[in-house]
Amino acid sequence: MFLSQTDPNDDDVEIKLIDVELESKGEVYWLGVLFIINGLLLVFGAFLAWETRKIDMKVLNDSRFIGKVSCVSKNFTACLKCQLMIHFDECFM
Repeated sequence: MFLSQTDPNDDDVEIKLIDVELESKGEVYWLGVLFIINGLLLVFGAFLAWETRKIDMKVLNDSRFIGKVSCVSKNFTACLKCQLMIHFDECFM
């Protein structure tokens, strides 16, 4: 979709709105990899929660530390997903 209009305040300015849709030949494989990674992370997180459910340590109950670990792991996962997306787009183009 491509829309164009001139700015009512200035005739020298033209506003262009462009809508781009990207498609990939390997979209099914890409989605499969994402679902597998997310499923493995979910299973691993459930395993860690189950194994540490009865541990009574003051260090493990520190909410700030748990928040930092959660933030770092989410950032790592997002970076890994981006790298996989770039790699698979290069392979299937």
